[in-house]
Amino acid sequence: MNKLISRLAFALVCVLGLSAARAQSLSPAMPIDVSGLPRPTAADWNTFAWQSFVAANWPTVQGARGIPDPNQKIGATDPAHMPLPVVWMTSKGIKDVFLLKGAAPDSNWQTQFPVAACQGIPGYDAATSYVLGMVSKTSPVAYTSINQAPFPGSSQVVGPVIDQQSNYVRYDIRMSESEFDYFLNFKFYNAANQIAAVKTGKVEPPPRLGTEPYLKLPSYARYGTVEYKASWRVLNPQTDIVSRYFTANAFIVDPDGKCAGPKLMGLTGLHILRLTASTPETWVWPRLNRSTI
Repeated sequence: MNKLISRLAFALVCVLGLSAARAQSLSPAMPIDVSGLPRPTAADWNTFAWQSFVAANWPTVQGARGIPDPNQKIGATDPAHMPLPVVWMTSKGIKDVFLLKGAAPDSNWQTQFPVAACQGIPGYDAATSYVLGMVSKTSPVAYTSINQAPFPGSSQVVGPVIDQQSNYVRYDIRMSESEFDYFLNFKFYNAANQIAAVKTGKVEPPPRLGTEPYLKLPSYARYGTVEYKASWRVLNPQTDIVSRYFTANAFIVDPDGKCAGPKLMGLTGLHILRLTASTPETWVWPRLNRSTI
């Protein structure tokens, strides 16, 4: 198991059981559903979570967004020893989908919405740069439900988290191509259309298979809805043990709207939410958490 998998998977493996994880082959193919239906075992769910985790962290085709490269290996790095872009990091972000005044997003899966605050910052590329701006799981308000749904009997976590170096923890939310096409097809990127659909009582649920009639997905993307929710912290090579983290160079936008970077960031949490044919109500949450912030 190479360095990158060691950094990413240590917490997940503890949850799944090391023996189950070691037994699985590494593949860029996202599993469609848990095996062993109609009564999958705990081991079946562990395998499904592990395979989903690996596929989400597979390097992408060079220059492409959200397309796994079968010719690469998980954990591949560039000449500067930084991890290559991976599937979840290059999938559509919520700011690519939910635009001001409910405007229609660009239907091209390969594009991302440019960040005006970062225009003119040396090194920023509107097409490829990774940008982190969210400093709270529950803001802005329009993203609250998709980002952090409230749990019965629990208090909603609000406000930013500040790490021990007095930096904001940064959050990122992204989605699979099947979910993106779902929003496009039903125009649910606009709240007015969501409200109208609810009033009719005929709201089509998000994709569970990736082969729904209204979807025209490439073969690599034919699986149900997946949402990726990550948290990052700024790393200081002088004080942090950088080798313990999955890292990325990112531009960061502060609450005052100012953009800076690129800065070296370390991943501190990753939730992968899966919706499949067998999980219509509860979804599945393979997740990585790290308590180093």
